[in-house]
Amino acid sequence: MQEERIDLGSLRQILDQAVTEGTSFWSYIALSSVHLSLEKSEQKGVEKLERETLEKLVKASARTFTVNRMKIEKLLEELEGALISLGYEVRRVRAKLVSRGLFGVSTSFGRVAFDIGLSFDPILNAPFIPASTIKGAVRSAYISLGGREEDAKRLFGSPEVGAGLVGFTDAYPVEAGEKGYILYPDVLTPHYRGARTELEAQPVPVTYLCVAPGTSFQFYVYFVPERGERKLKLEAGSDAAAEPKPEKSALGLVDLAVLYALYFGVGAKTSAGYSALRAESYERVGRGNWARGLRG
Repeated sequence: MQEERIDLGSLRQILDQAVTEGTSFWSYIALSSVHLSLEKSEQKGVEKLERETLEKLVKASARTFTVNRMKIEKLLEELEGALISLGYEVRRVRAKLVSRGLFGVSTSFGRVAFDIGLSFDPILNAPFIPASTIKGAVRSAYISLGGREEDAKRLFGSPEVGAGLVGFTDAYPVEAGEKGYILYPDVLTPHYRGARTELEAQPVPVTYLCVAPGTSFQFYVYFVPERGERKLKLEAGSDAAAEPKPEKSALGLVDLAVLYALYFGVGAKTSAGYSALRAESYERVGRGNWARGLRG
């Protein structure tokens, strides 16, 4: 029985047409991964093909974000309304990337094709920062600012105490970055393995996707006033300010931790300067009635 082979030229044409027409980037990456794997199996060099795939995705990201921006804004608006209606104290946060952003490097999007993943919403066709990533960075900043571990467990939760009093949503892009792009190409040169000297080294650069600098994200921080015996203090100088103001003395430690976490980086490779954001706004958008919210 003769083995059937995939026509790589036809597959490339399908991929090019798909990304031009603004199809789901997730589907495009999946098909591109197949293409790259087939090329590798035939012992062909794929560096050029990887670069071309990255370039097409980056250029297409500007077009698709223009189309999907209204969908993202509608999602965020509905999310804000839902949090307020449930009785939470809600803060709207908007922050702009001052460097390239790298979030969810172990996720599947892009990982097969480029070895490094990126958190990506297949419906909205846009990258996002997971709420768990934001929460981890804020908790770490809280401790660095002098917060006690027992208070961190009370506020952010733990396996011992259960859910926390402070919650976060995923952060979605609301404004494109440099040159109108959302996605950006990047390259990583791995450490030399098995080489005793620089002359013996044969490093192979790894190209991958990241989020374009200048991209603005929006997310929400919400507070639960109490859970059983655990309570959250909403006043300046305590857990969080009832009315956040652009003055350090008028904020709570959680407020400061959010701002510090953004400044030092939320995501991967923060020690190398990646994923750092500048807060553009941090404001209260709803003062819910927790008891009323529980009653529905």
